[in-house]
Amino acid sequence: MLLGIMLQSFYTSAIVSTLLKPIPRTIRSVQDLMSSPLTVGLEEFVYNRAVFQNSTDPLTSGMYKRKILPAWKDRPEGAFFSAAEGVVRVRRGGFAFGSEASTLYPPIENTFSVEEKCSLSEVELAAGNGNAAPIPKESPFKELFSRGYVLMLERGLRDRNRRRWSAPKPSCKGARRALTAVGLDPIFPAHALLLLGLVSAFLMLLHERCCTPTPRPATSATAARRRGKTARRKRKPKRKTSMEAWGTLSHSNGCAKDFSLS
Repeated sequence: MLLGIMLQSFYTSAIVSTLLKPIPRTIRSVQDLMSSPLTVGLEEFVYNRAVFQNSTDPLTSGMYKRKILPAWKDRPEGAFFSAAEGVVRVRRGGFAFGSEASTLYPPIENTFSVEEKCSLSEVELAAGNGNAAPIPKESPFKELFSRGYVLMLERGLRDRNRRRWSAPKPSCKGARRALTAVGLDPIFPAHALLLLGLVSAFLMLLHERCCTPTPRPATSATAARRRGKTARRKRKPKRKTSMEAWGTLSHSNGCAKDFSLS
């Protein structure tokens, strides 16, 4: 019974601690997304069609051919959705949507709750290409452009323009984990095991009390016979050794004489 109570306490505490732990983020890269059961869609945009359909990157092309295309082969539009429909599908769950971050951030900020914002994961589907200023070779403006780019990075002009023209990432500050009600379903096996142990112990007790024969107390005659057997065992003569043994010689006349071994 003590073991059953300990098992129930451990089982109940393990369930409560599991429910209180935050949900782990299992999708951190494109490989994790490919191995996940999520369906992936893309925004209906010319850039997305050009990148994913004509990409030479093995990771990007593998994602498009093995993960995206087979999931939407029966859909006339294929794997491409509008930004609004993609956000709605992401909110329903089981769906990953590929688009520009500045396009998705405003509808997510306006429609998602704080808990839903904190549960989102963001990965880079395709590596972006760097921008450059086209100038002729051996041009004297090359050094001017290089110095200008370095000054823009050092003085924060590029970050200022990005914050001004790009939507900020939705914030999940102040999110409080919703309370999870623990019913009897998760802890039912522990209670069932405890009840089974109690019933088994009670049945074994009944079997020992009712079905096992109880030894009867000995009567006076039985006790006297037992005491007589014990006394006869105590009066048994001691066995002699070979040096103290006596033999008997038999003669033809039937007489016997004693002799001792010397």
